[in-house]
Amino acid sequence: MEKLHKKLQGQEFIMVSVSLKESARKVGEFFKKRNLTFAALLDPKGHASKKFGIAQIPTTFVLNKNGDIIGKALGPRRWESKAAVDFFKQLSRMN
Repeated sequence: MEKLHKKLQGQEFIMVSVSLKESARKVGEFFKKRNLTFAALLDPKGHASKKFGIAQIPTTFVLNKNGDIIGKALGPRRWESKAAVDFFKQLSRMN
């Protein structure tokens, strides 16, 4: 995710992770250890997993500029792949 985030910096693209049921300290340590620079939202009580029906981690949602969910991916992905980067570049040009 970090590689995709860096490749698309400066474009109309925002990456946000949601940490379910983890403390701010633990998430901060994880981000620091891996030099992650995208945003992380904390959901210590797991409300997001209930609201969005998340049954598998990771679950990725793709939202448009209006905040509408336009895609969902279950499980890990190679977000740094050329196909993924091209996909998000194309999405950022829409609307």
